[in-house]
Amino acid sequence: MSLKRAVMLTLAMSGCVGTISGDAIEEEKGFEYFECDAKADQSSEIVTRLTPTQYRNALKALLARAYGADQAEGVLSNGSVAAQFAALPNDGSVHRGEIIYDSMDQRISPLLVTPQFEIATALGEWISQDAGRLSTFARTYAGDTACANVSSDTCVNALIDGFGRRALRRPLDDDDRAQYRGAYDDTDYGGHKALIASLLMSPDFIFRTEFRGEAVGTRSDLTKLTAYETASRVSFAVTNAPPDDELLAAAAADFKGEGQSLEEQLARLMQSPAARTQFQNFFKQWLRLDRINGINPSAAEALELEYPDHSAASLPAATNLQQLRLDAFNELVELMSWYAEHGSLRDAVLSDVSFARTDSLAQIYGVPVWDGDAGALVHFPEGQRAGLFNRTGYLLSGYPETNPVMRGARLRVEYLCDKMEPPANTAPPAGYVTPTVPTVRAVVEGKTQMAGTACIGCHKVSINPLGFPLETYDAFGRYRTQEPLYDVQGNVSRWEPINATTVPAINRDGTQDTVNNGVELSKLLADSQRLHACYARHVFRYLQGRAEELEKNEDACALQNMQRAATDGSLQDVVRALTQSSAFTRRRMPAGN
Repeated sequence: MSLKRAVMLTLAMSGCVGTISGDAIEEEKGFEYFECDAKADQSSEIVTRLTPTQYRNALKALLARAYGADQAEGVLSNGSVAAQFAALPNDGSVHRGEIIYDSMDQRISPLLVTPQFEIATALGEWISQDAGRLSTFARTYAGDTACANVSSDTCVNALIDGFGRRALRRPLDDDDRAQYRGAYDDTDYGGHKALIASLLMSPDFIFRTEFRGEAVGTRSDLTKLTAYETASRVSFAVTNAPPDDELLAAAAADFKGEGQSLEEQLARLMQSPAARTQFQNFFKQWLRLDRINGINPSAAEALELEYPDHSAASLPAATNLQQLRLDAFNELVELMSWYAEHGSLRDAVLSDVSFARTDSLAQIYGVPVWDGDAGALVHFPEGQRAGLFNRTGYLLSGYPETNPVMRGARLRVEYLCDKMEPPANTAPPAGYVTPTVPTVRAVVEGKTQMAGTACIGCHKVSINPLGFPLETYDAFGRYRTQEPLYDVQGNVSRWEPINATTVPAINRDGTQDTVNNGVELSKLLADSQRLHACYARHVFRYLQGRAEELEKNEDACALQNMQRAATDGSLQDVVRALTQSSAFTRRRMPAGN
């Protein structure tokens, strides 16, 4: 084995981890990952602020109502307003295997508040400094009759009610009216600019305050959301934006009447372009571009590799590998987005449809480029690959060699929701001897499955068996049946058949299902309750803006219904299952509030 190949494989081994503490226990037929207890209390929730995307969408919706979508976008995308948006801190982060979705990041600091103050002030000034723009704004939100004179008490009061209802996403009460009238009447900083800016800096605009519902029973800490609060939750969950006029009208009718039920409104929103964008936002964060390895320059050496059985095509030496990485990630997002509208999680995990839109990615798959025509889908060669985990975006190692450890560990942690902690020492064990036939699998087994080492406990059963079936794909995700071995000069000396046979132990329940390739692994994953339960968890976190509480089964009922929807229904059904739960339509305040 060449020195360079040894280094690459050593890097691959750095994913060695210690014990696994799965959230599920022994599983049997019909096992439910979440145990619903109807008597369990609801988990408490903090008041959540809008994400930068939701904040921008809310501002754009308000401006677009008066000036049209194009002009609203132009205002937000240029000058000082655009500069302040750029200054907003990015939400979300990743800690080891845990994703903190942007909706879960509730940090508040001057870095957030200062740009929002400047944006509110700039928009108030932009609207009020031009007589025509102000007239259009006032007439839009207060009506032509009330605003024949935009400075009249009639117009100002009507504007407070009309603009306030849409900015705060609810009708105003007398206290609200007095507060915002006071902002307008302020002798030093008042006027339309102050009125507009004060509404855009209101906690009820920047946060999703949900304090106005009726108490549930005798509980002072548990309330049923008002119709307007429910409309806001549904809209931000499905479209990442505030309620539109039709949803606000349904809320005003308490979701009663033909076409105005919550279920009908949800179905309508699900078909909107904004819902499509919202699903894409979720998939981009769930799939995690940061987990697709950056490509080391050494990877280019394997581009022109000629497989003797022609199972995988060679790529041009001039291939832009960084662009390939982005194209591969975008294909994963497009795959999931397609099945968000056309199918289920199972469909996405088993799909043989290629969404490759570039020559390089299509060449890896051995298919034509897809032009986006829904009536002319492109299918992979029969039996070569299936679904989410058999694609370049998941398989790309960043080096000339594959990385079955990373492939298996990612499946175990990110898509099956097992918990893993890295050991202190990830160096190859003492006494390791290079295998006689040093395939990637043989080297990995030798370094991670040696008896008496810290790595064997989870590598032998939990990580490697999930990664080895994917050895039917090379470091770029090309399908292959043989693996090259190299001499000391780094030249291919011979080819070895791929050994991808394992017992993947997906559910960790003692079953001995054997798979021989990535397609068979995908079939077991598609049938796994653990996969569907893990997906339900991630959807819950993204849409609720918080992690689930399961210690006392607080969120178990909602998650159980979401898991069942992921197993038997469409990807949209998973969202519906959450919005139909009491966890979505009621709020429990944290202790001490």
